[in-house]
Amino acid sequence: PLGSAPQVVASLSLPAGVYLVTGRAQIDMVFANEIDCTLNIQSAGLLDQDSVKTSGNSSSTIVLHSPAILPTDGTVNMVCSILADPQSTPRASARNIVLSALQIGNLMGQ
Repeated sequence: PLGSAPQVVASLSLPAGVYLVTGRAQIDMVFANEIDCTLNIQSAGLLDQDSVKTSGNSSSTIVLHSPAILPTDGTVNMVCSILADPQSTPRASARNIVLSALQIGNLMGQ
């Protein structure tokens, strides 16, 4: 189950390189107002962030994408937490979690 403290729901150790990272999770919520998820690299910080809002019982999918440059070996984490109304007793869980990284030659922007 997810709580108000950020929780690592998936992690992926990668060798140095340039990657396109994708994280996906099915979020099941009971009285949870908002769920926030991020992709981050332990040594470099935030890559992507998204949240879903709801009322009552519901299920939603969060998908995160980002390029990632790792100059040395590192770990990419998908982290989720409940952003809750203090008057409620929120419950949420993440399932069908997929975290993947496709190594690419280099990044080019326009």
